[in-house]
Amino acid sequence: MRRLWANTLFMLAIGVAGILKTVDIPQNISTLAIVSVVVSAVITNVMWIKSTGLLGVGGLSLAYSQSGGLSQAASFLIILIAILVIGAVVLMIFSDFPIPSKRSDSDEIPKL
Repeated sequence: MRRLWANTLFMLAIGVAGILKTVDIPQNISTLAIVSVVVSAVITNVMWIKSTGLLGVGGLSLAYSQSGGLSQAASFLIILIAILVIGAVVLMIFSDFPIPSKRSDSDEIPKL
C-alpha cells in the first residue's frame, strides 16, 4: 500500500511539474523539473537502495536556482514538487519494511 501511495506522489509531482509550463519561466527549466521527477521515480522504483531517488531533488534545486526571481508561483511550485518527491522517496523506503500485523490469540502458544 505504501508503494502505491509513493507512486501516486510521484505522479502528482510530475503533474505539478507539468503545470510549471503555464508559469512564466523558460521552457528548459520546466523540462529540467519534469526530467528530474521522472528520473527520481524510475531510480527509486528500480534501485535496491531507494534513497538514491533523492537525486531528483538536486535537479529541482538547480531549477529553483535558475528560476531566480522570475516568479513567486514558479518558486512555490518547485518547492512543492521537491516536497512531493521527498515524501514519495520516504514512503518508498518504508514500503520495504514489513507492516506489523495484529496478533491474534491463535498465534500464541497455549498454556498447559
